[in-house]
Amino acid sequence: MSASDMKTSVEDPVCRTTFDVADAAAQEEHEGWAYFFCSIECRQKFIRQPAKFASKPTIIAHKTRRSRARSKAGQP
Repeated sequence: MSASDMKTSVEDPVCRTTFDVADAAAQEEHEGWAYFFCSIECRQKFIRQPAKFASKPTIIAHKTRRSRARSKAGQP
């Protein structure tokens, strides 16, 4: 199996359905983390109450926020 054949499973934070990230119906960023959803409805529920559902990011590797310390120091 090659690296391109490998799938990355994620869990919808609203309904807890597990699916391949490539099959996500929607995506939303919250506090520097990317969350993936199995449906538009789940994304809408998340947007209305992110604190209720954002306790566990779906993929740690998708953290997009940089450290503020690095930004202030002028480092990438």
